[in-house]
Order: sequence, then structure tokens, then C-alpha cells
Amino acid sequence: MACFGLVSAQAYAQLGWYPAILIDAGLSGAQATTAFAVLTAVGVPTILTLPALTTAFGDRGTIIGFAAATTVGWIGLLIAPADLTWLWSALIGFGAGSFAWTLAMIGKHAQTPGATAALSSFVQSTGYIFAVVGPFGVGLLHDLTGGWTPALWLLVATGAGIGLAGVLAASPWTVEALLDSSEQSSGDPNSTVYPTQAGR
Repeated sequence: MACFGLVSAQAYAQLGWYPAILIDAGLSGAQATTAFAVLTAVGVPTILTLPALTTAFGDRGTIIGFAAATTVGWIGLLIAPADLTWLWSALIGFGAGSFAWTLAMIGKHAQTPGATAALSSFVQSTGYIFAVVGPFGVGLLHDLTGGWTPALWLLVATGAGIGLAGVLAASPWTVEALLDSSEQSSGDPNSTVYPTQAGR
């Protein structure tokens, strides 16, 4: 849930404020639009190659890569927003693959349709509440400070948080196994422990 909330906060902040951040940094409207197009263009194929990435680097390695790319991208905009803008945009776009990764984790942590639906409902309904922090928090910090620096540091922190929450989310557990463990600890002799699906 925490990972999904942070990922969603990132996504909505990018959609709402990315071009404005670049324009205020000195880029023209056309340049800002192009940079946003680069971000989006990189994000789409990244999502499509998610299975290959997780096979090559494991669940944890993949989310760490997404989080690192996001964090470095925002730091790049902090340091040199008008230089190498295409690179910062591409890194942030690659990091957007964390959204699909988080949804994939829901399926890996549930073995039955009922458990998958329950976990998905909890993660998305609660996570989207935290997602409001992204666009609202960025806009509020900009209005309070008159600049984008504090807001960009918030996005840097959010990117790092995705990595931390993602590593924890990739731990080897399933909803069914946790429920069975709880039943066994309460003395239910009819419980059956389900095998877990280990993340790397």
C-alpha cells in the first residue's frame, strides 16, 4: 500500500506539474512539452519490458532500479534543469515503471482470486488517498515558498521512498500464508500453510 501510494503520488505530480517546472526553469513551452513527451515515451516501453526486467534483475533489483532512476532524475532537475533535460526526463520516465511493478506485486502475494481481489482493493483504495500528497503537496510547497526547490526535494524523497517500500513489498509472503499463520497461532488445527512466492 505504501509503495503504491508513493508511486501514485509521483505519477500525478508528474502529470500535473512537470511542464510547469521546466518552463519556470527557463525552457520554452515547446521544449517543456517535448521533455514531457520524452518522459511518457520512455515510460510506455518500460512497462512492456517489465517481465524481462524482473527476470534479469529480480523483483527487488527492478524496483531499486526504478526508484534510483526516479531519484536521480529529480536531482538532475534540481541541479541543472535546463541542461540534459532529455536525460532527466528519460530517467523519470523509466522510473515510472514502478507503477506496473507495484500492481504485479499484488498478484504475486495472493494465490486465489478472492485474496487477489481483497489485496488489490486494499492497496488501491488506501494507496490513492496518499497519492493526493503528490500533486497537492508539490503545488502547496511551490505556493508557500515561491519556487520549485522544496517541491523537487519532496519528489526526490518520494522516489527514495518507493525503493524502500518496494524492497519490503517484494518480501516472500502471501495473503493466504499470513492468514494461515494467524489461524495456527490461535490454535486452529485445520489450518494449511500455503507455500510463499519468494521475491529476489
